[in-house]
Amino acid sequence: MSRDETVKFYTTDEYKQRLKDQAEASNQSLSEYCHEVLAAHLDEEQDRQQYSRYGVDQQIELVINEFRDEASSQLTEFKSTTGEKLELIQRLRTVYMIALWRLIKEDYSPARQEAAMKHAVDHAGLVPSVDPEIESVMPSSNVQPHALESDHPTDTQSATTEDSQ
Repeated sequence: MSRDETVKFYTTDEYKQRLKDQAEASNQSLSEYCHEVLAAHLDEEQDRQQYSRYGVDQQIELVINEFRDEASSQLTEFKSTTGEKLELIQRLRTVYMIALWRLIKEDYSPARQEAAMKHAVDHAGLVPSVDPEIESVMPSSNVQPHALESDHPTDTQSATTEDSQ
């Protein structure tokens, strides 16, 4: 890189003398010495600015990581708490459904029980072999849900009433 540009600046007599003394001590002209001092200063300033930018980038990254960790922790806690509540609700619901089934299944014929179970299984999209209780009531998978309308007197009466209207 050629040095063919002139830079002129004003300073005190004291600084001018110090610059001359430093240049002589390093066996350089005043121009060469000032050029080196200026180049070193500019390099240091550029490094400082890059480090400062890198420092900001690091700080942003740390904040993002901290935010991600906090969000992940809260999501995990939410899933745990919500999962436990849903599991409890599901267990209670299952207990009530089994209790209801046991109470009312004696009022209906095996064919009607099987038809009701088939209807429920079809509605829920389950396979009968998933649950032993379902499988025990549904020995065959040929029962049609319309069998629900024939077995219980109150159902037959309401179906007859609806048909006549």
